[in-house]
Amino acid sequence: MMRFLTLFPDAENVHLTKDVGMIPFVLYRDFGYDATLACYKNGDYQYLATEVKGLKIVYIKKITGNKFLDSLIYLVFNTRKYDILQVYHLERSSTVVLTLFRLLKFNKAITYLKLDFDERILNVTFKSLLGRLHKYLLGKVTCISIENKILQDKLNADNVLGREVVYIPNGFNLTDGQPTVHQVKKLKKFITVGRIGTAQKNNEVLLGAFAVFCDTDNEWTLELIGDIAPQFNAYIEQYFITYPQLKKRVYFSGFIADKSLLAQKYNEAQVFILTSRFEGMPLVYVEAMQAGCCIISSDILAARDITRMGQFGYLFEVGNVDQLFALMLSVTRDIVKLKADQDKVRIYAQQNYSWVVILQCLNEAIRTV
Repeated sequence: MMRFLTLFPDAENVHLTKDVGMIPFVLYRDFGYDATLACYKNGDYQYLATEVKGLKIVYIKKITGNKFLDSLIYLVFNTRKYDILQVYHLERSSTVVLTLFRLLKFNKAITYLKLDFDERILNVTFKSLLGRLHKYLLGKVTCISIENKILQDKLNADNVLGREVVYIPNGFNLTDGQPTVHQVKKLKKFITVGRIGTAQKNNEVLLGAFAVFCDTDNEWTLELIGDIAPQFNAYIEQYFITYPQLKKRVYFSGFIADKSLLAQKYNEAQVFILTSRFEGMPLVYVEAMQAGCCIISSDILAARDITRMGQFGYLFEVGNVDQLFALMLSVTRDIVKLKADQDKVRIYAQQNYSWVVILQCLNEAIRTV
């Protein structure tokens, strides 16, 4: 049995249903790995008993309080327990951790670096002495993956990292008992999910477009799900002063930890909208698609990739309220096409973005070493 370790000191409960927890969990559940997540004790981990039942978690001691040094110390004393080490992000510290693991295993270890990066990776250079050493060590990593097919093609074509990068996107956990396409009852509702009010999410564009949309419609509602950035509260207050008639049509639901309740929110919505300025590969895309939501997104690389350049969704120019309004109006006026789009994206998501499907690639890479 292969012994797989994900080392991510910052992991909290919320990370267990993201790639940090789902990769080791699905490798354990569906591929027979002995999988473990190592992190600091960052609160309670309720999902261990529900969403990722069976995943092992071990807690790194805060000996120095520096997560890089504490990770090295953990590996020095525990490397023998594992065959495979996975870490995250294109940082020198991540590469050093993987290198130490390989050396402690006398070059017989399997190492995996998940980049978890957006288009800014294309600007990375390795010109300094430390940069060249970093690039050399990247060449020793067994597997490096990125979540975006467009970025993968660019990285490999331009040899940005000096070695091949594989495509392993983020996904959703398809479980027994989830409703089929024809069992989902949809409401006249737009939703978005994420950190509401941050500069990255650009939610002002969504709220502005919805206000214009409501001049043409008196039925559809908008729900924004996720923690609200403190600085955004003033905007919300002013928004409802300007549009008091929308208080009963715009809902801020906060962060929803209950995954069954969040799934219900996706299932009842007809259209999912993301207005971000940039993204890596947010899980909300595939979560919405597998629930049969029509996707409308700002035209960023992540959206181009997930929608296959608009084949499975609609794209608008980043920050363009008028274009977003036009798409909202268009998709809600053609109910037949809207229903067809919902069925199409759900099937597409299940065939391409279930974690079981995605991790077949990683499993094959590991097994063929």
